[in-house]
Amino acid sequence: MLLAGCDGHSSATTPKPNQLRGVTLHRDYSNARLVLEVALHNTTTDPAALAPPFIRLLDGAGKQIPPFFLAFNQPPSLAPGETGIHELAFWLEESDLADELWLHVADAQRIAVKNARPFNLESIDNQTSCDLTGTDWAGTQPQLPAR
Repeated sequence: MLLAGCDGHSSATTPKPNQLRGVTLHRDYSNARLVLEVALHNTTTDPAALAPPFIRLLDGAGKQIPPFFLAFNQPPSLAPGETGIHELAFWLEESDLADELWLHVADAQRIAVKNARPFNLESIDNQTSCDLTGTDWAGTQPQLPAR
């Protein structure tokens, strides 16, 4: 389902909408920045900012994980009917990695990001990024991204 070492480039064909294409986790001491590469489709009649409430990352208990963005960067958006591949970033606390994670798209679809098995953030060196494959992060060896 996921591809390790995502390159951030779209293919020449139209992407399958609402599909997770890559996952990168960057450890920052006891927190992490989660970057999801996702093919998304806006089924609404209005432009949609790729931020809450259109896009939400929730844990298994329904807690919303905050998006990660810099104050001077606006979240990407999709025009009505548009499909595109985008990178979405979220700010995780270490405790967020103890449960499953789901990406909710316009409250119409849930995309599995991580299963309920706890992931040990200590398995990644501080200030290091790694690519993760599948939803069983605890059962996989993190891969350093290709440089």
